[in-house]
Amino acid sequence: MIEVRSAVWEDRKDFSDLWQLCFGDSDAFCHWFFHHRFEPSLSVCLKADDVFAACMQAFPYTIGIRGKAVKGTMLCGVCTHPDHRKKGYMGKFSL
Repeated sequence: MIEVRSAVWEDRKDFSDLWQLCFGDSDAFCHWFFHHRFEPSLSVCLKADDVFAACMQAFPYTIGIRGKAVKGTMLCGVCTHPDHRKKGYMGKFSL
């Protein structure tokens, strides 16, 4: 069974574990990132048969354009567990 849903704070470790598996970042970076940048309301996850198989996240971001602060969102950490790739899971993230 496939479940796609918005993230909740309790998913933070699963997001961090999948990020580290896919990108190889250090424990220190993942700890910092998922304690200071993780924004569940801007993140989604996909579970396949109760396994955390894919995730996509973003965080709020402000950029200066022509002297004005423009609020936006930066997409980051789009990843799929290696055992679950090539199954079309990212296409299921259309919210």
